Amino acid sequence: MKKTGFLLFLCIAGLIKTNAQIEIPALNIVESGFTRLKLEAVANTAGDSVIIAINMGQWAVDNNNNQLNDGIFGTPDVTANAGSNIAGGGKVIYRGIASGNIEVNGLPSGKLINFAAWSYSGTMLSAVVKKNITTWGTMPYLLNPASYSPFELPESWDGENGLFELTRNATDRRGGVLQARTTTASPNEAVYGSAATQYLQLAQQCRFILAGTLTHTTSSRPYITTGYVGGTEGTVWEEKDSLVVWIKKYGETDYAQVFTINKANAGNFFTDVTAGTFNLKIPIEGFGGDTVKVKLAWTVHKAGTMELNINRFLIEEMPEYEYPINLTVEQASIVASQAKVSWTKHPDGTESAWEIRYRAIDGEWTLPVEVDTTSYLFTTLPTDATVDVQVRAKISSMTYSTWSLPLSFKTGYGLPYNEDFNAYTAATFSLNSGWTLTNSNMILWNSGTLRLRPYLNPAPASAYAWLPKLDYGDGSVNYKLAFDIMLSGTMPESDSLFVVIKTENEDVVLQKYPAIPESGRDTIELTGLSGIRQVGFKMVENERNTSAYFAIDNLQILPNCPAKASNIQANDIIGTEATIAWEGDADEWLIFLRKAGDTGKDYALWQRNDTTFTGLDVATTYEIGITHSCAPGDTAKVSIITFTTLAVDPCYPVTEIAAEATTESITIVWESTATSFNVKFHKKSVNDWIERHVTEKTATFNGLTHNTEYEYTIQAICSAAEGDVSEWSEIAQIRTVEITCFAPNNIVADPLGYKSATLQWEGDADKYEILWELASSSGLTSEIITGKSLALDNLTPETEYQLKIRSICAEGDTSVYSPVYKFTTGRVPDCPVPTGLQVRAITSASAMLVWTADAANTSWDLSYRDGGVYSWTNVNGLAEATYTLEELTPNTVYLWRVKAHCAVTENESVFASVEEFTTSGAGIDLINSGKLNISVSSRIISILNHGKTFIKNVYLYDINGILLKSYSINASDNVLIPTTLNQKAAIIKVTGNDTQATFKAIVK
Repeated sequence: MKKTGFLLFLCIAGLIKTNAQIEIPALNIVESGFTRLKLEAVANTAGDSVIIAINMGQWAVDNNNNQLNDGIFGTPDVTANAGSNIAGGGKVIYRGIASGNIEVNGLPSGKLINFAAWSYSGTMLSAVVKKNITTWGTMPYLLNPASYSPFELPESWDGENGLFELTRNATDRRGGVLQARTTTASPNEAVYGSAATQYLQLAQQCRFILAGTLTHTTSSRPYITTGYVGGTEGTVWEEKDSLVVWIKKYGETDYAQVFTINKANAGNFFTDVTAGTFNLKIPIEGFGGDTVKVKLAWTVHKAGTMELNINRFLIEEMPEYEYPINLTVEQASIVASQAKVSWTKHPDGTESAWEIRYRAIDGEWTLPVEVDTTSYLFTTLPTDATVDVQVRAKISSMTYSTWSLPLSFKTGYGLPYNEDFNAYTAATFSLNSGWTLTNSNMILWNSGTLRLRPYLNPAPASAYAWLPKLDYGDGSVNYKLAFDIMLSGTMPESDSLFVVIKTENEDVVLQKYPAIPESGRDTIELTGLSGIRQVGFKMVENERNTSAYFAIDNLQILPNCPAKASNIQANDIIGTEATIAWEGDADEWLIFLRKAGDTGKDYALWQRNDTTFTGLDVATTYEIGITHSCAPGDTAKVSIITFTTLAVDPCYPVTEIAAEATTESITIVWESTATSFNVKFHKKSVNDWIERHVTEKTATFNGLTHNTEYEYTIQAICSAAEGDVSEWSEIAQIRTVEITCFAPNNIVADPLGYKSATLQWEGDADKYEILWELASSSGLTSEIITGKSLALDNLTPETEYQLKIRSICAEGDTSVYSPVYKFTTGRVPDCPVPTGLQVRAITSASAMLVWTADAANTSWDLSYRDGGVYSWTNVNGLAEATYTLEELTPNTVYLWRVKAHCAVTENESVFASVEEFTTSGAGIDLINSGKLNISVSSRIISILNHGKTFIKNVYLYDINGILLKSYSINASDNVLIPTTLNQKAAIIKVTGNDTQATFKAIVK
């Protein structure tokens, strides 16, 4: 089925006069910028002239269908001049001798631009050479990975050590998240890498939003992945690990560090410990208005697999009002020209209404639509196109937030519909967008065909391949489904293929194909369909056969009666008349005229390609629809345009203009009978105007510079009719107020305790407003202070706080806030450990324990135990630095320890070192009456038995009372016992028939 297309390609290729003997030129970009570039074309050695072309938004792919940064270019005609479009892609921007000074102007900022160049001589053209670049960006700057190739940094970014790259989006094989991944780091050897943007123009006040995940996977089995955070939660950072944001001004060599995450503060930034997610909002201070590069640098010491994924890389102007967040599209709602988007009010937002708008990629934005819910269903989107959608908060009748970041998505498919399956060059079970598959063993995209295999699971079975949902309109247009069909292999006769239409209750069969169909192109009538419907293929298998399949190719859904009206124009529009003209070759036309919003179609039959409507209402929007009939029952799709009649009276300029300024804002008011207005405003020293569309007779501009002259002008908009606007008012000037109330300075927190701090500052005012909070939260505390100090109590130890202060010079006269000042509370002081532990008045059953108390100690906990047992007996909450133990066992080694409590610091000490004592024996102990002399030398226990006392057993303990060895003697002689003692001291217990004795020996 592909031979026709292949032959067509050969025919076209045969007309292109290329010559491999003509050497290509060199193409370089010698100057970069926001909207302009300078190219250098270096002639080949033959000195041939060059043709240079540009392309934006059409990207080439490699053999695996991965997007490349290269643009798609056809082959130009050697006679093409600048401005000529090239069949197959691209537009000529230069033709002539090679030059190093070829300027390209009017480019979009922050966009990937593709250039191509050829040498030409006579009628011959060389092969192509390409060059790509991303222009410098302006605010807001959002990294759009889908604009770039996967497995690389974005075009015109810089990187170190190749650590950062874009992943691949599996759906469209474009760039995915910005990722850095390493498995080779170790505590002693770091892995380092960075990624830096192209140059960006910052606003006066900006913030950097960085969101993503940072995870650690152990190298042991089973593999365990955890969020990589700080503190006591999750995996702990290595000491020298860091994620740092750097900024470098244009023309300078060195970067300045503006933000760091490391072991000390990492725990403050992760919103989900388990997943390792973070969402940073970093104010950019000290670079207002500068052209800069922003660099993200990562240093890793942690062993295992470390993976950093950046899924949001945004630099934007600090908004006065926060815009809505979580703007998403419901995928199930994307059908033809429809799509439902939704959003969430920002946590700090106060609005109850929003405005929403859209544009086709690189097109113009539509007029905003106001809504009072956090969702909106678009019904007039362009089909089969990528669109951007934005939403903003309506704060008041005149005040809005900035627009949110664009949400980009592909709209549904429209009619006519075409699918040649050529987007898939390798075997894959992936479906084209909008198709639905009910059995994964049914479909195989390969070699540009759709294969329907009867290898179902289970068998016998049936399965479907549904085309995208399409909107067939009001049913006035009939369509036909056409496709090439072929059977490969031998299929059981009981198997069949059906073309069906999905309904709520059952599938309506349009056509049945037997197991052995006739190969060729088939056409099926789709008559009387209306609304959103879905056509599909149904495969029914009764016997298992794996070697055969149906092949479908070159599928189309086309109208039976093609539309012919084109280039419809509304001309000579006045208040009550308008002339409509169009192009097309139909013999008769069906035309209706209605006011916008009406649904009627009062057709009139017309034989000419123009008509004039009279008796219209002034300042009113109308719709005109044009169609024709091919045969009874078949009508072409209506082509509709709108136009607005003019008002009877001219649109008069606004009057009574007045403006009022503060140190950082200007409010303009005026009078007019118009319904909406354009207001232009700018700093007098800057050429670029800021233009705002408003529906009230006032406008306020905030965030201005004090004591600075600004200019403004206003235009009235009397109706939606093109050109129904007034002249701009005379440009007026106004100066913002000089600052007379200055922010405080030299803020310091001193002295700094662990739960309190005294703030001090310098300033000229009598009163000040202070805003302070934990640096890791957003819960502001506000206080107004008379004086220049403030004591803060009940703070959390070892915690960072931040604050800002403004002066209150008089009622209505306040300064701006000071820069944010941060301080960290100290650690809680240690509770002193008791010292001087002693044992007094030892008897066979008691002992007095005493220790020296520190002045900070208020109570104590005591623990003691028999040296031969492991569990401690605790006596807590002692109010005195002494305690008497009673009911002890005679001739027994006891161990004891003590710790202190400190009430002021609300903590406790560690235990003092363990001490020991031995209770005395009970009654007369003959074995202790000088008849035994015990010593240890060279690890040999020597017992001199002067009194010939009967010795039954000898027990050897360590100093903590743990039994090491026992010896059976049963003699009245001197005893020598070799040991392997390593201790400095030991306890030796000797037992007889009726007595026992215990000795502490020093090992020599």
